[in-house]
Amino acid sequence: QELKERGWTGKDLPPPTAEELLGTYCVVRSMLAAASGVPDYQRASRHVVKDYSEGKLLYCHSPPALKDDDSNMKDEDYQRETLTTAIKNTNNLKKKEKMEKAIEMA
Repeated sequence: QELKERGWTGKDLPPPTAEELLGTYCVVRSMLAAASGVPDYQRASRHVVKDYSEGKLLYCHSPPALKDDDSNMKDEDYQRETLTTAIKNTNNLKKKEKMEKAIEMA
């Protein structure tokens, strides 16, 4: 409701602020302070940075060449291809981990 008052529609929502992102992350991951129940932003931020540095988070950003009008590949195509590749690599990694576990069990 508040976003509609500011003129935002469903397609062009603003990105979440750092506080909104970390607050949601804390609630989803149950990272709350034991005594007060307040979200633990420091712990959540360390997890996000660690996941990013280990490559667990997908950072999809088109190269500068794609932003020109004369390029053949559009930004949406680039992001779709990047996401498809990331999903494929994740599935391959899961298969590899399953095989390694099976070998260890044998």
